Amino acid sequence: GRARLVWLGALDEISAQVRRLRFDMRRAARRGRDCRPGSLADLALGLLGEAGLGDDAIVVVPPPYLMSVPWNALPPLRGGPVTISPSAEMWWRATQRVPSRGGVVVAGGPDLSVASAEVEAIAARYEECVVLPPGSTVAEVRENLGGASVAHVVSHATFQVENPMFSSLRLGDGDLNVYDIERLDRPPSLVVLSACDSGYTEARAGNELAGLTSALLSMGTRNVIASVGLVPDSPATSDLMVDLHKGLVAGLEPAKALAAAQEKAFDDPERFVTAASFICVGA
Repeated sequence: GRARLVWLGALDEISAQVRRLRFDMRRAARRGRDCRPGSLADLALGLLGEAGLGDDAIVVVPPPYLMSVPWNALPPLRGGPVTISPSAEMWWRATQRVPSRGGVVVAGGPDLSVASAEVEAIAARYEECVVLPPGSTVAEVRENLGGASVAHVVSHATFQVENPMFSSLRLGDGDLNVYDIERLDRPPSLVVLSACDSGYTEARAGNELAGLTSALLSMGTRNVIASVGLVPDSPATSDLMVDLHKGLVAGLEPAKALAAAQEKAFDDPERFVTAASFICVGA
């Protein structure tokens, strides 16, 4: 019931830190090395200052150019449930949506060595599940996404800088892009995108965000868990996703389930960057 104003770091300095951190994390992901922890601590000081956030659940409504920050990996927020939202109104509306009572859908895309194992391991966590193995078509995946309570897709993703509306997930016979998603009659309630840059967005005129996550949220999806950076085609990613679904099956809210899975991975240098790349957007 209280509001508090806290002065934070200089805008230009924070923007430069975000660019450096994003570069460091992408390089670390490609080389399979840990990210420099100092860059995360410095960014946290600029973004959060001495806010004294405590252990409560946190909702962050950042300006568009800070949507790609790995918020969950910042030391003051690490281990707690953190939800990111493009606007306070969008967050509030998402909290008012009743979760879908539809089924669970787990789908895989081609050319990933761990896709089959990840699909099978996650599907095994649920009593009933529609399983769409790697190689499934755009039409098959799109048809089953509509109205699902939980939809998990492991695939390659592409963020189109020139036109984010053509950002896509690669499937067996082509790409499932933002336009395909917007044609769904009913969006999935929770979407997990186990794919590089699947949570990355860019602002267009009027600070309107464009990308896969913003399209899903604008349609009525309650939560999207996706990566704002590169994630390796390795057990580091699939293990994190399995731990995430363990929490969801146990009844945890998406942000709490993600935080629990990340906390387990943050202690392992070989899994840190992978875990740090995922954020929970929505409610």
